[in-house]
This record gives sequence, structure tokens and C-alpha cells, in this order.
Amino acid sequence: MGAVRDIHEIMIDASLPKRERILDFLNQIENPREYEDDGVKVVLKYADTEETLTDRLVAYANCMRMNH
Repeated sequence: MGAVRDIHEIMIDASLPKRERILDFLNQIENPREYEDDGVKVVLKYADTEETLTDRLVAYANCMRMNH
């Protein structure tokens, strides 16, 4: 695998169909789970849990609602 790509160097051709835009992005970024954004290395990881992202987002929203 090559060097980590800067997300701001990725150019998306909006005239392409959705599927082609996705494939083009993946080809350009090389590794969508590890990239650079304004000099910050971003590494996406997933927890080994039964709880879904939706579950976590709902819990977060409920927490924010209770705090305001």
C-alpha cells in the first residue's frame, strides 16, 4: 500500500454517475480507512461490539437533549 493520501487532493467528477464517483474516490484515496486531512492523520477503526453505530448515535443525541 502506498503513502497516506491527503483527502484534499482527491478530485471528484460530479458529472459521473454515483457508482462511478464512488469507485473513482476509492481508486484515488487507495485506503479510505487511513488518510490525511489538513496535516492530521485520520485512522478509522471499529470496536468489536454488538452495539451499532445507530445505537450509539441515538444514545448520544439523547444525552445531548438531556444536557440542554
